[in-house]
Amino acid sequence: MNPEFVKNIHTEGGTILGSSRGGFKGKEIVDALVDKGINQVYLIGGDGTHRGIVALSKEVSERNL
Repeated sequence: MNPEFVKNIHTEGGTILGSSRGGFKGKEIVDALVDKGINQVYLIGGDGTHRGIVALSKEVSERNL
């Protein structure tokens, strides 16, 4: 990517990266965050993204992390 490619990205919906909603494995995601010592997650997205982060938050709370 270069400045010319991304200069108007803010006007596009969705993702240019080709990512998808795919499966959601909250326990595995939290395991990976813990293994890597990550203690903060920032997200950008819509309803699906926020539903996912709520599920991760519940998993984290259940583990008292």
